[in-house]
Amino acid sequence: MHTSKSIARALLLALRRGEDPVLLATRVKDTFLGTSYESYLPQIVVYLEKMSETERKEHLCRIKSSGELSDKEVALIREIFGATSAELIIEKKLIGGFSAEYEGFLYDASIKNRLTLLKEAIT
Repeated sequence: MHTSKSIARALLLALRRGEDPVLLATRVKDTFLGTSYESYLPQIVVYLEKMSETERKEHLCRIKSSGELSDKEVALIREIFGATSAELIIEKKLIGGFSAEYEGFLYDASIKNRLTLLKEAIT
Protein backbone atom coordinates (compact mmCIF):
# COMPACT_ATOMS: atom_id res chain seq x y z
CA MET A 1 0.00 0.00 0.00
CA HIS A 2 1.30 3.42 -0.94
CA THR A 3 1.14 6.28 1.50
CA SER A 4 1.86 9.94 0.93
CA LYS A 5 4.97 9.59 3.06
CA SER A 6 6.34 6.59 1.16
CA ILE A 7 5.67 8.30 -2.17
CA ALA A 8 7.45 11.47 -0.99
CA ARG A 9 10.40 9.36 0.19
CA ALA A 10 10.57 7.62 -3.21
CA LEU A 11 10.53 10.97 -5.00
CA LEU A 12 13.39 12.30 -2.86
CA LEU A 13 15.41 9.14 -3.51
CA ALA A 14 14.85 9.55 -7.25
CA LEU A 15 16.10 13.13 -7.07
CA ARG A 16 19.17 12.04 -5.07
CA ARG A 17 19.92 9.45 -7.75
CA GLY A 18 20.11 12.32 -10.20
CA GLU A 19 16.80 12.01 -11.99
CA ASP A 20 15.79 15.13 -13.89
CA PRO A 21 13.40 17.12 -11.62
CA VAL A 22 11.33 18.36 -14.58
CA LEU A 23 10.84 14.85 -15.99
CA LEU A 24 10.08 13.51 -12.52
CA ALA A 25 7.47 16.23 -11.93
CA THR A 26 5.90 15.47 -15.32
CA ARG A 27 5.70 11.75 -14.51
CA VAL A 28 4.13 12.49 -11.10
CA LYS A 29 1.59 14.80 -12.69
CA ASP A 30 0.71 12.27 -15.39
CA THR A 31 0.49 9.43 -12.86
CA PHE A 32 -1.58 11.18 -10.19
CA LEU A 33 -3.84 13.75 -11.85
CA GLY A 34 -7.24 12.34 -12.69
CA THR A 35 -6.72 9.18 -10.63
CA SER A 36 -7.70 8.06 -7.16
CA TYR A 37 -4.17 9.08 -6.04
CA GLU A 38 -4.77 12.74 -6.87
CA SER A 39 -5.99 13.35 -3.32
CA TYR A 40 -2.52 12.27 -2.08
CA LEU A 41 -0.75 15.19 -3.77
CA PRO A 42 -1.22 17.87 -1.07
CA GLN A 43 0.07 15.54 1.64
CA ILE A 44 2.96 14.40 -0.57
CA VAL A 45 3.99 18.04 -0.92
CA VAL A 46 3.85 18.50 2.86
CA TYR A 47 6.05 15.43 3.41
CA LEU A 48 8.49 16.56 0.70
CA GLU A 49 8.85 19.94 2.40
CA LYS A 50 9.40 18.35 5.83
CA MET A 51 11.89 15.79 4.55
CA SER A 52 13.78 18.40 2.55
CA GLU A 53 14.00 20.73 5.55
CA THR A 54 15.20 17.91 7.80
CA GLU A 55 17.80 16.88 5.25
CA ARG A 56 18.94 20.48 4.82
CA LYS A 57 19.37 20.91 8.58
CA GLU A 58 21.28 17.64 8.89
CA HIS A 59 23.78 18.73 6.25
CA LEU A 60 24.07 22.35 7.35
CA CYS A 61 27.42 23.83 8.32
CA ARG A 62 27.02 26.69 10.81
CA ILE A 63 29.79 29.24 10.43
CA LYS A 64 30.29 31.93 13.04
CA SER A 65 32.43 34.92 12.15
CA SER A 66 33.14 38.33 13.58
CA GLY A 67 32.23 39.88 10.22
CA GLU A 68 30.93 39.08 6.78
CA LEU A 69 32.67 36.36 4.78
CA SER A 70 32.67 36.28 0.99
CA ASP A 71 30.58 33.70 -0.82
CA LYS A 72 33.85 32.08 -1.90
CA GLU A 73 35.06 31.77 1.72
CA VAL A 74 31.74 30.31 2.87
CA ALA A 75 31.76 27.85 -0.06
CA LEU A 76 35.33 26.76 0.77
CA ILE A 77 34.49 26.12 4.45
CA ARG A 78 31.33 24.25 3.42
CA GLU A 79 33.30 22.10 0.97
CA ILE A 80 35.97 21.27 3.57
CA PHE A 81 33.27 19.80 5.81
CA GLY A 82 31.38 18.18 2.95
CA ALA A 83 28.22 20.07 3.90
CA THR A 84 25.48 20.66 1.36
CA SER A 85 24.63 24.10 2.74
CA ALA A 86 26.01 26.71 5.11
CA GLU A 87 24.60 29.33 7.43
CA LEU A 88 26.71 32.37 8.31
CA ILE A 89 26.17 33.85 11.76
CA ILE A 90 27.81 37.17 12.58
CA GLU A 91 29.08 37.11 16.15
CA LYS A 92 30.95 40.29 17.09
CA LYS A 93 32.41 38.81 20.29
CA LEU A 94 34.68 36.53 18.23
CA ILE A 95 37.15 39.42 17.64
CA GLY A 96 38.37 37.78 14.42
CA GLY A 97 38.62 34.47 12.63
CA PHE A 98 35.73 32.03 12.50
CA SER A 99 34.33 28.81 13.91
CA ALA A 100 32.42 26.19 11.98
CA GLU A 101 30.19 23.40 13.27
CA TYR A 102 29.05 20.44 11.22
CA GLU A 103 27.43 17.21 12.39
CA GLY A 104 28.66 17.71 15.95
CA PHE A 105 32.25 18.57 14.99
CA LEU A 106 33.48 22.06 15.93
CA TYR A 107 36.46 23.67 14.22
CA ASP A 108 37.36 26.84 16.09
CA ALA A 109 39.76 29.12 14.24
CA SER A 110 38.66 32.25 16.08
CA ILE A 111 41.12 34.66 17.64
CA LYS A 112 39.10 34.44 20.85
CA ASN A 113 39.75 30.69 21.01
CA ARG A 114 43.44 31.12 20.24
CA LEU A 115 43.77 33.71 23.04
CA THR A 116 41.99 31.32 25.43
CA LEU A 117 44.36 28.50 24.46
CA LEU A 118 47.38 30.80 24.89
CA LYS A 119 46.15 31.92 28.33
CA GLU A 120 45.69 28.28 29.40
CA ALA A 121 49.17 27.40 28.16
CA ILE A 122 50.93 30.15 30.16
CA THR A 123 49.01 29.77 33.40
